[in-house]
Amino acid sequence: MTGDFLIASPGEGRIRTAFVAEPRPPESPEMPADSGLWIGVITPDVLGLYNGDPIYYRGVKVGEIRTARLQEGAKRVQLNLLIYPRYHHLIRANTRFWPAVGVEFKGGLFSEWDFKSRNLEEVFAGGLHFATPEPPGAIVEPGAVFELSPSEPEGWRRWEPEL
Repeated sequence: MTGDFLIASPGEGRIRTAFVAEPRPPESPEMPADSGLWIGVITPDVLGLYNGDPIYYRGVKVGEIRTARLQEGAKRVQLNLLIYPRYHHLIRANTRFWPAVGVEFKGGLFSEWDFKSRNLEEVFAGGLHFATPEPPGAIVEPGAVFELSPSEPEGWRRWEPEL
């Protein structure tokens, strides 16, 4: 359940019936709008990802997708991610990103079926996951750009780099 939405909070003062919509969501309670590590992830299309969708590291929300734009020549899309300040050190030159899939089915007509399910936020909100293999690369600078893998890397849960 993503896309356009409206969030309203009770305010103070006189009752109003007309409002002006802001072009961007208000600052997250996690961080001010200007802080954090801005990086890009390149993908063939937006894959149903939207502004505000979460970025996860080992199931913990560490950032969010902020914008999407067509790259030069309009052949691919760059998602611009904001990683919260306390998680900057997790993003390394060899970090791998892939789509968060809340529910996944694998199997065939003559093979066994496998069903995987993650938390409900992922089922409805989507987002991206990332992990860093061993040994970890250098910490990236703002503006670093990564390729989106179509699926999670084989064996990523066994990666335990010192970050």
